[in-house]
Amino acid sequence: MNMQTVPTFFSYVIDGEIAGVNSGHMCKDNHYRSRGLYVFPNFRGKGIGTILLRATIAQAMVEGAVLCWSYPRKSSWKSYLTAGFELATEWEISETSDSNAYCKIHL
Repeated sequence: MNMQTVPTFFSYVIDGEIAGVNSGHMCKDNHYRSRGLYVFPNFRGKGIGTILLRATIAQAMVEGAVLCWSYPRKSSWKSYLTAGFELATEWEISETSDSNAYCKIHL
């Protein structure tokens, strides 16, 4: 198992309704994994994904990580790019209906 600590869960709430979520956890190599970013369709296009990613990056820094990484879908790449992530691999077909690639941000 690659988890070293208890995961942290994030949510973005608008008028009492959850608009989006993400989670993250420290890995054995002092890298922090961001996983599970999801913004509900009626809230997309408002920067919520980027806000959640920035909160995840901030938590990674609090926990002493040197790098934050993820494996996003290509359809959500704009949020990661806006939050400061860079691609670490090429896009590849995964078990989902979308392509994925590893991305990272040095802290």
